[in-house]
Amino acid sequence: MVGAIVSARDSERLLHRFQTSGALPLPTTVFWWDGIPPGGTTSVVDLTGWPSRLDFAWVGDTLTPVQGFLARGRVDFIQGDGWSPAMVQELRQYRYECFAIGEAELHLWPTPAPPLSRPLLAIHERFVRPLLHPEAPMLDLGALLTQHGIPPRGVVHVGAHEGQEFAEYRRLGCCPIALIEANPHVFARLRDRLGEEPDVFLVEGAIAADWGEATLHLTSWDQSSSLLPLAQHREVYPDIAEVGQIQVATRPLDSLFGRELPPAAAFNLLNIDVQGAEGQVLRGARHLLTHTAAIQLEVNYAEMYTGCPLIDDLDHFLEPLGFERVAVTTPFHHTWGDALYVRRETPLPAVSSEGENREQA
Repeated sequence: MVGAIVSARDSERLLHRFQTSGALPLPTTVFWWDGIPPGGTTSVVDLTGWPSRLDFAWVGDTLTPVQGFLARGRVDFIQGDGWSPAMVQELRQYRYECFAIGEAELHLWPTPAPPLSRPLLAIHERFVRPLLHPEAPMLDLGALLTQHGIPPRGVVHVGAHEGQEFAEYRRLGCCPIALIEANPHVFARLRDRLGEEPDVFLVEGAIAADWGEATLHLTSWDQSSSLLPLAQHREVYPDIAEVGQIQVATRPLDSLFGRELPPAAAFNLLNIDVQGAEGQVLRGARHLLTHTAAIQLEVNYAEMYTGCPLIDDLDHFLEPLGFERVAVTTPFHHTWGDALYVRRETPLPAVSSEGENREQA
């Protein structure tokens, strides 16, 4: 039996409600296959020159045209009719959920799929969790670690702010807990709050790919401060502005272990929340990554900060090191969110020793 999950006048109105809140994108890159686009005709489409990501695709009775977009979730919405139960199952394997498009509501299509009698809309997982669970739209780290058979040990959190995740780490049994914050004003609050906690290591400093000096761009909402200047972030959040700059020393994450932190082998979880500088942190953490079982980090689908890596860039960096992206959510705006990567293969040999990584990867 198909159960209604969201009531609305029609599916377009439902999607519009999320689009106006920013949770879903207005479709700008649309792909039609075996269908008749407005003002067009049915034809075979040459994908040469197409962008690496699509907002919306219409397909007929085969997923072949969009196969290259499915593995990394490079198409957000797929609509069509005449889909076989096998197509629905394949989409679910790529972490899409299928919804029947009714006259008054969207229905979550059940498993196993019954005979298809109406058009379906497949929605990528990054939008599904906020849609189905608006009360808890973020990734459930504990549940995901259990799902992938990862018992938590120590956790390193780069960009810890005031330690908002500390209680969750304690609940998961993480020990030791390393919290690193670059903004000296925020670090003072972090130290006041958690400085006396046992097995908690607090480090003030900016983490990057190499030793050096950088500008920390301070913003009116201090959780948006970054080593990178604001870019599209200014359009998405016009009320948040840069209010100052300070010079900070940078160092690679690997340089901390065995000095200010316990050895890297004590940690198997890494959380990175550094507002666009995730790639810099990862490039300076090659040794830590050989001990890491799971990485949670903020990901960008647009250039929120000048020069920041996009989610595909992070995939390309982490996959050769043995990590696979297994979950992603974009609950607050379609341009950014959180992702979880877990180890799938034996990593490549480390390129540096603890405390000695002075060369950019």
